Amino acid sequence: MKEEVKRWIEQAEHDLKAAKDSSNAGNFGWAAFQAQQTAEKSLKAIILNRDGKIRKIHDLIELGRDADLPENILNKLKELTQA
Repeated sequence: MKEEVKRWIEQAEHDLKAAKDSSNAGNFGWAAFQAQQTAEKSLKAIILNRDGKIRKIHDLIELGRDADLPENILNKLKELTQA
């Protein structure tokens, strides 16, 4: 696995831990933002690993399409985007 992909995954894992900690502390708005960041970085890792490049965008739905995710997962990304 490429180093850059590993860095995206590590950052996503860090954001996920932060989201869990924020949620446990009752900071739900901040937890939602951190969860969005987790999803974005995870998707970028998937795309980068497969394609060797990523678009510099933050739209989860577009990133999900770039990753060729199925419609049911794209719908979940829509929910997270609205959080």
